[in-house]
Amino acid sequence: MNLQIPKIFEPMYKSKKRYKGLSGGRGSSKSWTIADYILVKSVQDPNLSTVCLREVQLSIKHSSKKLLEDRINTLGLNAHFEILSNEIRSKLGTGQIIFKGLRDYTADSIKSLEGFSLAWVEEAQTITKHSLELLTPTIRAEGSEILFSWNPKSEDDAVEEIFRDNPNSILIKANYTDNKFCPTSIKEEAEEMARKDYENYLHIYMGEYKTRSDSQVYKDKFSVEAFETPHDVDRYFGLDFGFSVDPTAGVSCYIKDKCLYIDRESGGVGIEINDTYLVVDEIIDRKNDLIYGDSARPETISFIKKQGYNIVGVKKWAGSIEDGISYIRGFEHIYIHPRCKNTAKEFVKYSYKVDRAGNVTSKLVDKHNHYMDGLRYSLGGLIQSSKKVTSWDY
Repeated sequence: MNLQIPKIFEPMYKSKKRYKGLSGGRGSSKSWTIADYILVKSVQDPNLSTVCLREVQLSIKHSSKKLLEDRINTLGLNAHFEILSNEIRSKLGTGQIIFKGLRDYTADSIKSLEGFSLAWVEEAQTITKHSLELLTPTIRAEGSEILFSWNPKSEDDAVEEIFRDNPNSILIKANYTDNKFCPTSIKEEAEEMARKDYENYLHIYMGEYKTRSDSQVYKDKFSVEAFETPHDVDRYFGLDFGFSVDPTAGVSCYIKDKCLYIDRESGGVGIEINDTYLVVDEIIDRKNDLIYGDSARPETISFIKKQGYNIVGVKKWAGSIEDGISYIRGFEHIYIHPRCKNTAKEFVKYSYKVDRAGNVTSKLVDKHNHYMDGLRYSLGGLIQSSKKVTSWDY
């Protein structure tokens, strides 16, 4: 077969795990890869029986049958398979590929699948825990496999639990950026969505969980767009410190026409104090540029200062985070350069807590806030306590 497999999916063919998951955004070739995998297995073993499942399948038109037919024709496998109205059969053995909806099964009827050694669960983010509890003990023959493909919706989805700390599973996360065969039209659509609606771009094309936009701290205040930094603007620099779990995060920005522009970022997890200058050098223009650092880490600030950098600890007070958020939200718009990927992601995910009734509270979720802190620190010389009269000075 003349297979075109994105390199990121090659471990799927080598792994002996029972559960194999392909998770990610549109254009990553998840469905094509699994369809080809099923056909390869069916050619190797003409007696293999496969079931392709969705939570709900209204008709055969809503199944993956058409995709498998197209791949059979493309790969020149017509001598191996007979395509019928509701299934695909092997011409060289007793194998078959059928298409079903999991919601149609009961504890008794699911037993009809006990002779199947391969299952593919499509759109797995919609699969219920009940359906999985019916399916997983049914596909149980020696060497059997259950394949899942999905675009993540929530970390609480039932399918996510299967791949959480499960030694008998392999999970491959991929997006259109990992697929060298991705059509140009999809790439262009993705880039256009990234510019217009970055939150949806992260979910649809980059396989991120769908967020609650109502709880976003900076909802409707930002966009991700390319721009050139003018030479005649004052730039501001901030640095948040981390190490083993939290990243060290540096951010630079400037203000123009009552808008905030975030033009550079730098950082990462596991950066030693001795190497912090590498983060600083990527955001500043000159070594004497004023940098505001996290004042909770005076020893790190002292070390960086001894290396010749102009860094001071940012002032903090009770409510300084909230005052910083209010100041940043006060801009007419916030533009984030596409190269600032971590900052853009945090702008989407930085949010307020939601109570059990679904109401957005005024308390911040203590996550996705490292580049947010770096940004707030960068503006530390401008942000004032809400107890004082504040004036805009552009």
